[in-house]
Amino acid sequence: MTDVVNLNKFRKAKRKQERSDKARENRVLHGLTKAQKAVARAETDRTHVQLENIRRNEASETKSVDDSQ
Repeated sequence: MTDVVNLNKFRKAKRKQERSDKARENRVLHGLTKAQKAVARAETDRTHVQLENIRRNEASETKSVDDSQ
């Protein structure tokens, strides 16, 4: 005799596999890898620090010019 197969489990497993495949396709099409995200985040942080330093330098130069007059 053959084994009895629970069709609900079979359907759920098939649906889960289809969703997994679709998610994998979407990650390839639309996503970034962790490494790419880390590089972008580091670059953004570096830019913010540079801009903040420029602002501080401009503010201190403006203050020193005002003090000398």
